[in-house]
Amino acid sequence: AMTSELVLDHTIGFNGSIPDSMFVHPNGESLVYVGGGCLVVNDLKKRSKQVFLRGHDNTLTCGAISYSGTYLASGQLGSNADVLVFDFETKKLKYRIAEHTSGIHDIAFSIDERFLCTIGDNRDLQMYIWDMQTGMVVARSAIPATTRVLWGTNVRDQEGNFTHIYRFVTLTATNFLYVWTLDPSTGALTSEKMKTGSHQREYRSFSWSSDRELLYCGSTSGDVSIFLVRNAVLKNVVQTCSGGVRSIMVGDDNEMYVGGGDGSLTLYEHDGKEYVDAKQSILAGPVCAMAPIVGSDTFITASSTGKIYLVTKTSFDFTEISDNHAGAINAVRFSPGMSSHFATASDDGSVRHWEMASFSVQGYWKFHSRPTCLDYSHPLIVAGYDDGYLRGFNVETGQVEKGATWSVNDAHRAGVSAVKISPNLKYLVSGGEKGEIRVWDIASREMISHLKEHTLKVTSLTIFDDNIHMLSCSRDRSFLSWDLQHEKRISSHTQRMGGVNQVALINGEGNVLTVGQEKKISIWDLRVPSPVEVFHPESGCESLCIAVSPDGKYFATGGDDATVFVWDTKSKKCIAQGTGHSGNINSLTFSGDSKSIVSVSLDSTICIWTLNA
Repeated sequence: AMTSELVLDHTIGFNGSIPDSMFVHPNGESLVYVGGGCLVVNDLKKRSKQVFLRGHDNTLTCGAISYSGTYLASGQLGSNADVLVFDFETKKLKYRIAEHTSGIHDIAFSIDERFLCTIGDNRDLQMYIWDMQTGMVVARSAIPATTRVLWGTNVRDQEGNFTHIYRFVTLTATNFLYVWTLDPSTGALTSEKMKTGSHQREYRSFSWSSDRELLYCGSTSGDVSIFLVRNAVLKNVVQTCSGGVRSIMVGDDNEMYVGGGDGSLTLYEHDGKEYVDAKQSILAGPVCAMAPIVGSDTFITASSTGKIYLVTKTSFDFTEISDNHAGAINAVRFSPGMSSHFATASDDGSVRHWEMASFSVQGYWKFHSRPTCLDYSHPLIVAGYDDGYLRGFNVETGQVEKGATWSVNDAHRAGVSAVKISPNLKYLVSGGEKGEIRVWDIASREMISHLKEHTLKVTSLTIFDDNIHMLSCSRDRSFLSWDLQHEKRISSHTQRMGGVNQVALINGEGNVLTVGQEKKISIWDLRVPSPVEVFHPESGCESLCIAVSPDGKYFATGGDDATVFVWDTKSKKCIAQGTGHSGNINSLTFSGDSKSIVSVSLDSTICIWTLNA
């Protein structure tokens, strides 16, 4: 049987930790950003329209767009430290650059789009310059550990005319700026250190003046240093904001838009003598990126809390155009029988309720502790937290950013690790880090029973349709079946090696699926002590999660190779696989109509897949 490629319908996820990883194409219509393991091209007008530029096998570290938008490029972590160059018009791969050995720190196109400079990481310590017409190396150099590269204008001759010599700037890991020249006809490179005197700063953000003669460098000290690049000299220092300058954008009249670690977005105008602050807005969290929209009175900005905004230059009003998790996502669930909404829980402290049609957040609840697990049975979402709390959210009454509808503190002293709502919505079961299982009445939040058989963390729980029988699995290598009415264990099954990560029921047959640290998928009959059938994904990865489609025809697994596998329940063959994440897949869920799968990852992205079976 052939495995087909699972259709990636949409991703929700913007990584605000990568500097300058968001651009607006000069056409003014496409927002391009780094999302997990691919570049995402998002239509600004029709937000649900996305194109994914894929081809990496690890987390992206940088992205770049050429001056007129002809090319997009991306670089990644890891031993296959490739840089991919895409043609924007066709969205097809143009070059795969595979010279670097361990990882890419930064990439940048020359202004005329002729050359691409790629900077290796602290183990690679190489810089290459590539000709975009041929894909060949023009120049290379060993470099000290370097984090950024920025292309300026070409060198001018005595009369002030541009020559064929290119100029660019690099920033070393020790915060020194170097001004380089390149002669493409010979491949000759020169470099000189920027003259700063006693002025030492940790630079975090960069922008060129409109004529590319001045380089503006924002620092962690909250000031902007302005360098005249052709003379390699510091011209001016402007004090701006607290919390460091996380992002900077210089306009046509050399006005500065400064994004601060304190969430401030400030416009500084030059009055002929000095810079003065003219306007300010405060965003929800550190401002990590800004991107101008060509020929428009607006620009895009993003905060490291995962929100992306459209800002009007004249009024400084902003509208939120996208919301994303800003930390690893631990759990995702559709409510049984529903396909319109799903819920997620993330290390950023939030539980969110999403609408499928618009891919937008309908409910948002954030606390100082970390939600590790969740279940959703409309209208109730229940999440378990690392500080031992269980919190319930009613999605119909508790609208956006309100507190929990109810909470149980100290549900599990060492932290909650699993939670499940009963099909009849009468009770819920929670599992803890120390192996204890507790049953709670939903209406009164009273504990009904306490079951202690597991010796290590409870990793997953599932309840049979009869509302009486339940399965639990644990890091202690076992899964147990329980009679909740009589509060007793009925059977115990143990796998040979490693903990069980998740347990699922194949409808109606009394058959059980488990995945775990022994890197296999096991099918069990509860009456037989050993698995009836054992198989594993080709990649040999550890599966961290498993879900069965409501119609029972398929099940899906996800694990530490960042790939979603879909299996046929009858034949046990893998029928489709999906690549889009760049980190462990922590959880996945089928929509009520069995047509979609939503997966969530350590890389803080949500992927929505269509099952064309």
